[in-house]
Amino acid sequence: MLSIRELSLFDAAVEAAERCRVEAKATVTENQEKYADLSQQPSGWCVVTQKGLWSRAYHNGYGEGRLSD
Repeated sequence: MLSIRELSLFDAAVEAAERCRVEAKATVTENQEKYADLSQQPSGWCVVTQKGLWSRAYHNGYGEGRLSD
């Protein structure tokens, strides 16, 4: 079970990733000529976790539940 502090850090990471996704999507939309190749691509986010010496794990929006575990 996560502590209140760990939940706060988790929520902050997810919020920052979502904010980055929205900014990237807006940039592509506003600059159609410059980013034409990206206009039809899905936008997503990735949060990277690493605890101690364990290897890194990568999480996207679909794995948000697993990330909180």
